[in-house]
Amino acid sequence: MAFKIFGTDGIRQIPGEFPLIPEILSKTLSFFSKNNKNMILGFDTRDSSLQIATLILNECKKLSLNCVSAGYLSTPAVSFLTKTKKFDLGIMITASHNPYSYNGIKFFNSNGEKLSREEEIEIENFLSQFKFPKRSEFKLKLDENLLFSNAEYFRKIYTDWLTENFLILSNNFLREYKIAFDLANGSLSVIVPEIFEKFSNLKIFFHTFDGKNINKECGATHPDAIIKRVKELNFDYGISFDGDGDRLLVCDGEKIYNGDYLIYIFANYLKKNGKLNNNTVCGTILSGLGLELSLKKRGIKLLRSDVGDRNVYYLMKENGVILGGEESGHIILRDYLPTGDGLLSFLFLCTILENGDPSLKELAGDFYETSLLKYNIPYNEKKDLETLKSVKNLKMWLRRNFSENFRIVVRYSGTEKYLRIVIEGNKEMLKCNEDINFLIKKISEELK
Repeated sequence: MAFKIFGTDGIRQIPGEFPLIPEILSKTLSFFSKNNKNMILGFDTRDSSLQIATLILNECKKLSLNCVSAGYLSTPAVSFLTKTKKFDLGIMITASHNPYSYNGIKFFNSNGEKLSREEEIEIENFLSQFKFPKRSEFKLKLDENLLFSNAEYFRKIYTDWLTENFLILSNNFLREYKIAFDLANGSLSVIVPEIFEKFSNLKIFFHTFDGKNINKECGATHPDAIIKRVKELNFDYGISFDGDGDRLLVCDGEKIYNGDYLIYIFANYLKKNGKLNNNTVCGTILSGLGLELSLKKRGIKLLRSDVGDRNVYYLMKENGVILGGEESGHIILRDYLPTGDGLLSFLFLCTILENGDPSLKELAGDFYETSLLKYNIPYNEKKDLETLKSVKNLKMWLRRNFSENFRIVVRYSGTEKYLRIVIEGNKEMLKCNEDINFLIKKISEELK
C-alpha cells in the first residue's frame, strides 16, 4: 500500500495521531527546506493550533528557514499573503469545518495555490523512506510573542485589500440591510469585526472562541443556527462561515442558499457583464443536477472535478475558467484568489445586490429545484465499492424507478471515516424515501 498522508484538502487528523504527528511535520519541513526559504504561517482558533504552530516555528529555526507567524487567520488570507508578500510557501493550520478535536495542515505555493496532487505525491514518496510512530504528542511551551507579534500587521494587509476592492463598492447595501454573521467561533472571529465595525445594522454571532468551540453547533455546517437568529431579529440576511473562513452559506429567513445557488447567481452576473470566460464554470461531482440544468438554460456549461476546492481550482486553471466552487460553499473567484474565500464571496455578492439587481430570492428564482438526499455511513475498513452488492442494488433500484432522471455519487470521504452517498432527482424521489432508506441500511450492514 502506498504511503499516504494527504486527504482531500491537506493533512487532517486528531493531533498526535498519524499522520498529524511532530515527526511527520519535521520531515515535511525538511523536504520544503530545499527550495523554500521564506514561509508564512497562519492558524485557526483550536487549542491544538498553537502547539502545532510552535512546533513548525521551532523546526524552521533549526533548518535556518525564515518562517513568520501571522497569528489567527483564515485559510484564504494565508493564500493571499503568500502570493502578495512573495513568500515561497504558505502554511495554514486548520481542520476547516471539522470539530475542534481535529486539526490539519494546508500548504500553498508561492502563487497562493494549494499544492497539486502531483506535488503531494512527491512529498509522500520522500516521507516513505522513514519510519514513523502511530502516535506522538505535541508538547511544547508556547511563546505568545513568537505566535502573535506580527498578527495585526498581516491581518491588516488582507482586510485593507478586501475593504479597498470590495467593501467600498457595497456601502449602500450594507447600510440598508440588516445582516447577521455566524463566524463559527473560528478564524474570521478576529477579521470580520474589524472590517464591518462601522456598520451598526450588522450583528455578529459565534465569535467568542475558547479553543474548543470552533464549529460547535454553529457555522456553515449548522445553518439552522444563523436562520434562528435571522428570524428572531427579523433581519434580512444571515451569513454563515466555517472555521477557517473558506466557505459560506447565505439565508434570508426563508431559505438557505448554498454554494450551488451562489455559483448560479455569480455566473449569471458575470455573463451579463461579459466577464464569464468561455461561458463556463467549474464544480465537482457533488455539484447538484439543479445547478447543471439551471446553468444550461442560461447557455452556461458546467465542468466537474473530483471533490475538493483544490481540484476545482486546477480544473479552472486548465480550462481558463474564472468561476468555480462546491455545493458546500467553497467559491473560487480566480481573478482575485486561487482558493475559496467565504468573506470575498460575501462581498462579491454584496456588489451584485448593490448594483440594483433584484433581491437574492429573485436572483435565484429560476434555479431548477431537485430533491437531494445525503447519507454519511460510518465504516471501520474501506471496502472496494465495486464489490459491494448493496451499492449495486441501490443503483439498480434507482435506474428501475427513475430511468436516467437521477444522479448518484458514492465515495469515501477524504477527511472522515464515512462513505458518503448523494442521490438527486426530481421531487417524486422524496416519496420513495422509505425504500431508499431501507437500501441505505443494507449498505451500512455490509460495511460493518
